[in-house]
Amino acid sequence: MDARRATSAKCAAAAVALAAAATTAACGSDAAAPPPADAAPPTSHVTAGAFLTPEIASNAVTYDPAKVPLNSTATVTESVHGSQTVVTLNVSGLQPSTEYGVHATTQPCGKEPGSAGARYQNRPDPASSTGQPSTDPEYANPSNELWLDFTTTAADTAYGTRTLGWTFRPGEARSLVFLDHLTSTGSQDAGDAGARLACLDVDF
Repeated sequence: MDARRATSAKCAAAAVALAAAATTAACGSDAAAPPPADAAPPTSHVTAGAFLTPEIASNAVTYDPAKVPLNSTATVTESVHGSQTVVTLNVSGLQPSTEYGVHATTQPCGKEPGSAGARYQNRPDPASSTGQPSTDPEYANPSNELWLDFTTTAADTAYGTRTLGWTFRPGEARSLVFLDHLTSTGSQDAGDAGARLACLDVDF
């Protein structure tokens, strides 16, 4: 009788263990469950440059060394999170306590300020052209373009970040330009930030 009871107890224990294992398998566990298909890790890349004159610049050029001094630096980090893009900018060595505009543009930097092309737009303004930049607030706005305007500290540094509700079209945003003042949002001059002072090659 004792032997039969021991055998029954072992069988019951085994059944409980199997049931527990089945429940764990059905419910899953954080450690073992594969991530959902839409939970891919964000992709990111960092671009850094030191501004030099157009004749010797590598990926960062200054057109106005008085406002963007030689060897001042900029670092851009772009992170894509699903359908959103987060861009951060760190600068140092610029003029202290000074306002700057910053825009993503469509072409790489070059020897001339206009080499970087037009401002990149998520929804392109059908009325704009190479010789006529977009000034329509419906398209020239910080939700449809990347603006990273900033005011430097007294220690000549600045940090800015933007979260965009879209991702860049591959190969269509190639640089970041630094401009003379904060970007206008007026009805007639939206997107204007004055003269281009410098440019950093960034493949968004």
